[in-house]
Amino acid sequence: MKITKKISLSLLCVSTLAVICQPALAVENGQESQLKSTGNVQFQQDLVTDPEENNGPLRIESVTMIDFGIVGIKGDTATYNAIYSENIKEELLNDAGSLLETNFLPLTVQTADDRGTNQGWQLQVTHSRQFTELGPDGRMSKADPAILKGAEINLSVTSVERPADKQGETTETRPSGLKQKVNLNDQVKTVVNAQVNEGMGTWQSLFGEKVSAVSSPGKDPEGNDVMIPVENEAVQLTIPGDTVKVKDVMYQGELTWILINSPETVS
Repeated sequence: MKITKKISLSLLCVSTLAVICQPALAVENGQESQLKSTGNVQFQQDLVTDPEENNGPLRIESVTMIDFGIVGIKGDTATYNAIYSENIKEELLNDAGSLLETNFLPLTVQTADDRGTNQGWQLQVTHSRQFTELGPDGRMSKADPAILKGAEINLSVTSVERPADKQGETTETRPSGLKQKVNLNDQVKTVVNAQVNEGMGTWQSLFGEKVSAVSSPGKDPEGNDVMIPVENEAVQLTIPGDTVKVKDVMYQGELTWILINSPETVS
C-alpha cells in the first residue's frame, strides 16, 4: 500500500514558495501515504498543513511550507535558499506550562509508523508539476500560462528526530538513511530510508537546522538598516538564466510526498 501526500509550490516572480498540504488517498501498491502541497514564488524585480483524512498505521502526518522570500529577476542562472517563517515554529514548555524556548523550523515532514511490524519505510518525493502561472483568481485558470521551464528544487535531509511531544521516546530506532543534495524532477526520489527495526513511532524529517530567529540586522543595497531573512541552504531553488520570468506573476508548482511501506534496497 502507498500513502502519497502532495505539496504544491507557488512561485511569485520576487519569490515566495509556500507549502500547503492537501490530503490524498493511497493509490498504488507499496505506498502507504501520499500528500500534495503548494507554495508561492513571485519575481519582481506565502505554514504547517495537516491532511484531513490520513489515518492509516503508516502515514505522513504533516508537512511545513517552503518559502524562498523575495528575489530579483536575473539573466544568469540563480540559486535561492529557502528562508524561515515566523509561523513555523515549535515551543518548548516546562511542567508548569511556561515557555522555555522557541525554535523556528525548516521544511519538516512528520511521519508515523504504528504498524508494529518493524519493517521499515521510505519517504519519497517528486516534483510533480513545474511552476506554472496562476490567474488573477489565484487558480490555474489561464488558457496559456507561463511556465518557469527548468526550475529545480534541491533538498538535503539534515536530521530525523522525535517531535517535541515525543521527547520521552527512544531515539535508538532513528532512521539512518538521510539523503543529501537530492535534485527533484518528475522521477520519484527517496530522501529518508528507515531500515528494518528503524522508524517506528513518530518522527520529524528536517531539511535544515532549527534556528532561534527568522531574521537578523543588516543593510540593504542603499545602506539602510533592514532585517535580513535567515536562509536555509538545505532547501534550494535554481532557475536557469534563459528561463522567461514575468514580473509580479504568481507561479505554482507541486511536490508529491510518498511514504513506502518497505525500506530502500541497499546494495
